[in-house]
Amino acid sequence: MDPSTAYITHYLLRQVATVGTGSHSNDLARWATGNYDLPGGLIQVAGKTGTTNDYKDGWFVGYSADVVTAAWTGFDKPAKMGAGFTGGDISLPTWMKYMSKRYPDPYKATKFPDPPSDVTSIRINQSNGRVVSAGGLMMPMLAGTEPQNEVGAAGQMTVKDLTMEDY
Repeated sequence: MDPSTAYITHYLLRQVATVGTGSHSNDLARWATGNYDLPGGLIQVAGKTGTTNDYKDGWFVGYSADVVTAAWTGFDKPAKMGAGFTGGDISLPTWMKYMSKRYPDPYKATKFPDPPSDVTSIRINQSNGRVVSAGGLMMPMLAGTEPQNEVGAAGQMTVKDLTMEDY
């Protein structure tokens, strides 16, 4: 895989683990040491939660800079675990318990590498995808693929166009 594409995918998985459905993974250093005064996110992780539509399976697949681990929760003979039993709620704690054994000293955890030189970060407005100078959300982009803020650029639609148009 192209390293720049891999980095952008990694960035998205970091978002799941820091502000998304796997955000409790920010507490990994606290779990590892029992010291709840440590800052969140001290051990850098990324990953993805998952839950089947009928709540029969929940999982979290996550990684640090040097360990990849998956945790699955469900029944050997498929059966519903119950509404609300999601991968982020039932599998992530198992993953964290395992990973906490890997990091007894979170200050020695390996950090993720910096982005490749052809990946640039820009601020975008989340509602319309346009570049903004302040606020917004930092997003990595391959150099040359950044939004150009051109109204009516070939085939470019706004979020409003996509959600209001009748297909």
